[in-house]
Amino acid sequence: MKRIILIGMCAAIAALGLMGCEWTSTSDGESWSSSYDWVNFSGVYRSAAGGFLVTDYTTTPATPGSTNILSVSNESQPGFSGGQTVFSGKLTKGNISAGSVKIDFSNSSGVLWDSISDDGNGLLSGGQGSGTISYVAGTWTYSLNPGVIGPVFNGIVRASYSYEVSNEGASGSGARPGSTRFSIYSFNIMHQGQHLTFTDNNGATYSGRIKKMQSASGSQNTDITQVGADEEGNDKSAKYTYQESPLPTDGDSIVASFECEGISKAGVNVKIVGTLQGTVAARVFTGRTLNGNWIEIGGKTGNISGQTTSVPVVSGGGEEGAEEPG
Repeated sequence: MKRIILIGMCAAIAALGLMGCEWTSTSDGESWSSSYDWVNFSGVYRSAAGGFLVTDYTTTPATPGSTNILSVSNESQPGFSGGQTVFSGKLTKGNISAGSVKIDFSNSSGVLWDSISDDGNGLLSGGQGSGTISYVAGTWTYSLNPGVIGPVFNGIVRASYSYEVSNEGASGSGARPGSTRFSIYSFNIMHQGQHLTFTDNNGATYSGRIKKMQSASGSQNTDITQVGADEEGNDKSAKYTYQESPLPTDGDSIVASFECEGISKAGVNVKIVGTLQGTVAARVFTGRTLNGNWIEIGGKTGNISGQTTSVPVVSGGGEEGAEEPG
């Protein structure tokens, strides 16, 4: 089956005196090629086990595990004495969720004297001093600012926080986050032409492109090379007609290698490299998976392994003679 795809863009901006119809950009970031819409990889990808999508390579095993977030309220910590200016303690649980810690200092009647919380980066602040906390071990220290006088009474300390627990009965138990500070449980992937945009559950985005797309058997859309060259060549006609190859045959698996970059919620520069893959079955693209590497500049490295639901093979159902916007 042959499909005819008409791609074009016309613009008339009278105020600028421009006339005609042309493609105005040839940069890699702004150009667009229909050849990479051979199949549809858009979707929300999550771990098959329901845990971390990005897991730490140092974890054994390093595959995603089912993870629960639990909370602790008003946990007792070492009390303090009158005049004390340095305080410390240890939360009962480890693997503390960044940004969840709150520690209150009160008199014996429960009247609050000071209160601090963590900033998601291991620092304690918000009261009359500053301190640090280890999210892994749960240990913390806090010192009053210079010139601040300690309490004139003995008191109690209570801590409230959340922590992460892996489901020991699930595959990949013991998995740890492979990203700094903010755990990643999902990617919402938008696939348009050769361009990809990943948005994680924390709201951070990573943009890039598909480098190569072909079937597992080695075949590919035979027009990919020519279409890509023409559409990015800006020959000023900006309207092309192509006879593309038939849709992938039933049972064939399509693999696309990609690379994306962005800044995580923690403010860390990140590169994501890997593959997207799916299988064609009666015009449905099923078994769609995401596998790759999470690489932070000066931070963690992790494994990415996720899956998403089935969709029509191509956006719009892959009907013959469909028109794609330029």
